[in-house]
Parts: sequence; structure tokens; C-alpha cells
Amino acid sequence: MFCGDLKEGRSPFSLSEELGLMDEQDHEKIVGQLLPELQGDEISLLLGYTEFRNKTPGNILINQGTKDQNLYLVLRGELAIFQKIRLNYGQIVFRTGAFPAPALIGEVNVLLQNERTATVLGVSEVDLYVLLGERYQELEANEPQLAIKLMRASAKRMNGYSEEFRKRMYRGILDGADNQAQALQKFQKWFGAWKECPDALADKLFPDYEGENISFGKG
Repeated sequence: MFCGDLKEGRSPFSLSEELGLMDEQDHEKIVGQLLPELQGDEISLLLGYTEFRNKTPGNILINQGTKDQNLYLVLRGELAIFQKIRLNYGQIVFRTGAFPAPALIGEVNVLLQNERTATVLGVSEVDLYVLLGERYQELEANEPQLAIKLMRASAKRMNGYSEEFRKRMYRGILDGADNQAQALQKFQKWFGAWKECPDALADKLFPDYEGENISFGKG
């Protein structure tokens, strides 16, 4: 899930926008920030396939386990993410995140139509546009180039989430390692047999790629 570039948890928009006094141009401005891949006329065309909705606090936008293909362009409000697992048939619920609008949510299912992996709750009043699954199928048929751009934008965000998760996971695994031997030992515990690669082989396998540096230890 993507949320806008926010500082100190505040929306980047004006007080009038915060009070819900946004006009159509304000809406398109926010959607343009969420989907910078789209041009102005493409944003207007996309919104023509959506429905504007106002949700009261406590309204659930997405339910974990469902398979709908709806995409949500959230303009205003506060959102929270919850996930449920079962341990020996007992229910465990995690609040895994919270963030303010603007936000794009539901983009994974635009591509995959898998089960939703989390429940998204509107903590406050929420203004949003929803692109329903059946309307997305119409968009694919009528405006294939716009649909392709939307799919590419969704894939780009999915890749970004995956990379951010991987980096957080590596940092967590390496916590407490003070040298390369300890770091390698920690990786081996989680991923199996990892070995140091001779420089000659590494240079042959990755001749033009420096590689990502993962820092560990003190300082």
C-alpha cells in the first residue's frame, strides 16, 4: 500500500481541503500525486470510471480474505491496517500499520485477484474514489493504454513494498552482528548455508553490478 510523502503525520493539503471543501481540480491534483505516471487527461478519464464515496469513521474499506478487484484512491482521512492469524486455532489480530491520506490501496488485486492480505479500516471520516472490479474490466476493454499504465503503476508499488520489506528483514536479522563472520552466521540461521564468495567468482557473476551494501554493527 502506498501513502503519500507526509511529514509528522499531517496531510500536505490546505485547511479547506482538510475540511472536505475540495473541488474537482483538488481531487485530480491528489490523484496525480498518487499516480504520477498518468497525465491530466488520463486522470480525468480514470475518475470517470470511479465512484466518489464518503465513509464514516469505523468503516471497513477492505476485508482480509476477500477476492474483489476494487482499487481505492483515498483523498482524505486516517487509515489503519489489521491482519489476523490463528495460533492453535486461537485468533491473533495485529495492527500492522496506520497512515493518513492521500493513499492508494487495493492495487495488488488489480493485477492478481488474490485473497486480500489485510483489513483496512477508516479510523476517521474518509473521502475516496473507488474503481470497482467490473468498471476496471470496462476500462481494460475501452482504454487499454490507460489500463496498462495503471497496471504498471500498481506493479511498481508492489515492487517497492517488497524491497522495503526485504531491507527491514535484513536489518532485523543482522541486529547485534559486530563483524562479517557474525553477520554471515545470522544469515545462515534463517536462510541456510550461506558462504563468502571469492572475489573472482563474484566479479564474473556480477561484472557491472556493485551490489547493495547492508550495514551492521555499532556506529
